[in-house]
Amino acid sequence: MSNLDMRLRAVFDGTMPFRKTMNVSLTPELERFVVGRVATGRCGSASEVVRAALRLLGRDECAVPQSPTPVGRGSAV
Repeated sequence: MSNLDMRLRAVFDGTMPFRKTMNVSLTPELERFVVGRVATGRCGSASEVVRAALRLLGRDECAVPQSPTPVGRGSAV
């Protein structure tokens, strides 16, 4: 069975997660980063770059304990 056949089967049997298209605005620096990752083959598409970045952001936010007091707002010692 070809890769396309397996992907189509996943779509129709409900095992493939639904993906929503979303447009985002990037700074020129971030656009160059995304284009560079795709150009070097590290990622297959701009969507893969964004998904990888969001996964890392989610992991980082879960790993770092959040301070109850924002920096610069605490009482002086």
